[in-house]
Amino acid sequence: MEIHEGTVKAISILKKLWNVQGFNLGYNLGKNSGGSIPHIHEHIVPRFPNEAGFLDVLANSRIVIYEPYEMQKEWIRIWKEFS
Repeated sequence: MEIHEGTVKAISILKKLWNVQGFNLGYNLGKNSGGSIPHIHEHIVPRFPNEAGFLDVLANSRIVIYEPYEMQKEWIRIWKEFS
């Protein structure tokens, strides 16, 4: 339940800060899911108009480039919303 609550909050924050209207969600869990240690994690992929499909995103067909400092500022802004 805690993961779901975090997901709902993250989606709400991204809708507010980035005006996102859709998301793809995916969980990775288990030995064959690619993790190096046993754990669960979730991917929250914000979707925007005129994007390619989810598999295209996973195949790196759409690249968004941020300078490290810009991305750090954006994560700080998002993290403050969780507080």
